[in-house]
Amino acid sequence: MASDNEQPPLPPPKREMNSPFLTEQWKALAGLIGNAQVPDDRLNGKFDTKSWIIDTGATHHVTGDLSWLFDTIALFECPVGLPNGESVVATQSGFVRLSNNIILQNVLYVPKLNCNLLSVSQLTDDLHCIVQFNSYMCAIQDHTRELIGTGVRRDGLYYFGGAEGDSVQHVSVHNAVSTLELWHKRMGHPSEKVVKLLPPVSNLKGSLNKACEICFRAKHPRDKFPLSDNKATRIFEKIHCDLWGSYKHVSSCGARYFFTIVDDFSRAVWIYLLVDKIEVFRMFMSFIAMVDRQFSQTVKVVQSDNGTEFKCLLDYFSATGILFQTSCVGTLQQNGRVERKHKHILNVGRALRFQANLPIYFWGESVLAAAHLINRTPSPLLHNKTPFEILFGTPPFICGNSHLWLS
Repeated sequence: MASDNEQPPLPPPKREMNSPFLTEQWKALAGLIGNAQVPDDRLNGKFDTKSWIIDTGATHHVTGDLSWLFDTIALFECPVGLPNGESVVATQSGFVRLSNNIILQNVLYVPKLNCNLLSVSQLTDDLHCIVQFNSYMCAIQDHTRELIGTGVRRDGLYYFGGAEGDSVQHVSVHNAVSTLELWHKRMGHPSEKVVKLLPPVSNLKGSLNKACEICFRAKHPRDKFPLSDNKATRIFEKIHCDLWGSYKHVSSCGARYFFTIVDDFSRAVWIYLLVDKIEVFRMFMSFIAMVDRQFSQTVKVVQSDNGTEFKCLLDYFSATGILFQTSCVGTLQQNGRVERKHKHILNVGRALRFQANLPIYFWGESVLAAAHLINRTPSPLLHNKTPFEILFGTPPFICGNSHLWLS
């Protein structure tokens, strides 16, 4: 049976034991879907082909438009009860793709039905997912607590917002993605302001979809590190180093760590995947040799935290006159430049992996690709130039036929 009856919405959670979202995260999610559009004709009886109502009272998914279904099968006199007490007959059932992560099964086709209902009970049974409501939105998560869908409340009803704001996907969404959104995905999901600094799209009008689920999943909120007023006067005068890991998932190359070096002047980043901490010395010396041979520069200052992995470099710093600056124990903010870069790398790396639906053991390739893209992405901190251009004196070549990370 399917009905339009809704249960009273829950108030926004502050910090509930059974909720993975804090109040701030609910607000962040609401901001992402705040521009979701629900047609104004939803109450006048007209059939809307773009909206699905998330219904806690419906026992089955139902639709009135056969073109939304694929892999359909014929049904023999399957009665469906309506809220007004009448009974209609479903003639076919099939599948509907709501997003890359949500494919509805056994969706009933009821001719002349003027609404599309997404049954919460059937959804949770089929996908083993979690659906949570508050007074203005809802979130759909898989069994690992990753967000796979959203909904926004309008006039007492919750409308499915999709993984990236699209209601239904009949064919591959990549064929219909706008040029801006395409480059947004190619470059690891930077902001719209940054995307429009890229030469291939700098003259385009339009705007990005504010309900990009991958952005929300990849960019979990965290307090910002304060900006530093100190800056080097040339490339490689000062570099920032840090080691990330160990990670519980081994990468495809066997790495559990990645070693990050950031040039203070250009903000360029280098990443080295490591199997063990003891490789820090070898990778650092390889970087110093690259700076000497390729740029004819010398490093004067190395900034890092108090990690034990850098003790192996103390004799080298002393012998070569390099000033080694460390932060106080437990104060990541004093090493804020590389910590912010780590956050940026991980955000872009996660976005690339989510975009391509890659398994977790490709995290190493994801962060390497993230560094490559970050070095070629314009930054307001560099007066809308790229780290690549600061290093080499010429803008990077960005091909309009660059491949998008897809599954």
